Amino acid sequence: MTKNSTTSTFTRRDALRLMGMGGVVTLVAPNLLGAPAFGQTPPAAPTGRVIVGLSQEPTVFNPLMPHIEVDDGVIFSVFDALFRIDPQGVIVPNLAVEVPTQDNGGISADGLQWRVKLRDDVLWHDGTPFTAEDVKFTLELIVNPDFRAWRTTGHSLVRDITVVSPTELTWRMEEAFAPYLTFLTETFIVPKHILETATDLNENAFNQAPVGTGAFKWGQRLAGDRLELGG
Repeated sequence: MTKNSTTSTFTRRDALRLMGMGGVVTLVAPNLLGAPAFGQTPPAAPTGRVIVGLSQEPTVFNPLMPHIEVDDGVIFSVFDALFRIDPQGVIVPNLAVEVPTQDNGGISADGLQWRVKLRDDVLWHDGTPFTAEDVKFTLELIVNPDFRAWRTTGHSLVRDITVVSPTELTWRMEEAFAPYLTFLTETFIVPKHILETATDLNENAFNQAPVGTGAFKWGQRLAGDRLELGG
């Protein structure tokens, strides 16, 4: 299951492109071997299977933990961030409905007060609705001293996260941090309803069999052999 494909801003094609940046060696479509490739009208719904060769064995699939480049290829496919960067280098909404700016009231003139509005049509792959509680949980988990986060820069300045509604939250920055919006394009949101009761998030089963909102759903992994993602 994926989020509503009719309104998704991050497609499976995008995910495959980013998977290629995460250590891909080959991308093989068996019907094209030995024959020229011609453009054709894409099907109304995804069909077939793509086989991707990875240069290393993946290590972890919790997007907030230290990981290697190959892991990124899977993480970008399974998870979403609030925003993403399009091929032209422009920050665009993903799980959010708009990019907060001073003009639209999402960021105060001094850069300290933030307001983020979220989509209301997103489901986690297990069918649970995505809400602002998941964003709050993610941002707080990153700076939890008991959690092994791969990067806390910028996030450590966030204060007073408030869930205004299921589709809106606010926070205050301890000081203005200009790159933070860009950092949020690489901050993938994790599900509160799965992780909030975990006793040890550093050694949780989720880290090896994740549940996301992204273009592809986790399938299975046979270490040293293959990793499968589905639709």
